[in-house]
Amino acid sequence: MRAPRRLMSTSDVNFVELTRIAHIMGYNSTAAVTWLLYDFARSLDDEITLIWRSADTLPKFLYFISRYLGLFVQLCSTFRILPLCCQKISLMLRVYAVYGKTRAVIVILCVSAFGEVLAFAIFNWLGYVSFFDDVKPYPADWPIKGCYYPRRPTIFNLCSMPILIFETVLFVLISVKCFAHRPLREIPILQRIWRDGTIYYLIITAAIAVVMVSSAVQNTIVAGMSIVWISAILSFSGSHLLLSIRALAEARNGAQMATPMLSEDIPNIVVESPSALASPIDGHNPFPFPIDA
Repeated sequence: MRAPRRLMSTSDVNFVELTRIAHIMGYNSTAAVTWLLYDFARSLDDEITLIWRSADTLPKFLYFISRYLGLFVQLCSTFRILPLCCQKISLMLRVYAVYGKTRAVIVILCVSAFGEVLAFAIFNWLGYVSFFDDVKPYPADWPIKGCYYPRRPTIFNLCSMPILIFETVLFVLISVKCFAHRPLREIPILQRIWRDGTIYYLIITAAIAVVMVSSAVQNTIVAGMSIVWISAILSFSGSHLLLSIRALAEARNGAQMATPMLSEDIPNIVVESPSALASPIDGHNPFPFPIDA
């Protein structure tokens, strides 16, 4: 039978230090929201053109969740995991499409995603079990609410590792597809996917590394700040990944629409024999190569 937990008094912990940490977390949450609002205002024109006016697809739906829920979770951290899931699904769909929607790739992606979620849940469960008896509520007369645990379980340092491993799997799959087949390297949209995916991977790796290192050295302030900011970073990076691809596709479609169809009303002339003279119209073909319908 467990002994009843004793209410914490001001003599148990440093009240000034806890209050300072709470204020720092509040300032960083405000800064993260401000950053996302600034980015939203700056890219609103592109978002309206490339996202809002596009067809209703799953990537479009995932974009809206990643973009706007990323703002909301800074005010309510309960749903922080949902934008992260949407970004992961969006990246998985991109890898799946690049590999031609093959069954082997979707199996690899699903197994990797399930392994990440399972490992993350196990690490968190073991951590919460190990420090559950040490959790103490703040006194009712304190200006900060919630609970305090004096020691952070070591296993919590590994909670971010499954996320990093899964992101590495996605990055490796994209890189292999880009560099293993030389013709694909000449496709601008594939190059854009790899370039933006690399930037996204480096940003996520740096953010997760800060979380893991600060947790390992027991730096409470840096660990708290990194946890606050990582949600905003994920929302920013995930939304700009899709915007970048949509912008490239829109520019390519616009270039094709702007090409004058000089032979639109001219009937086709069939050359029946190799010795027949070519029609003068052949020299006015706007494209130097045949175009598939």
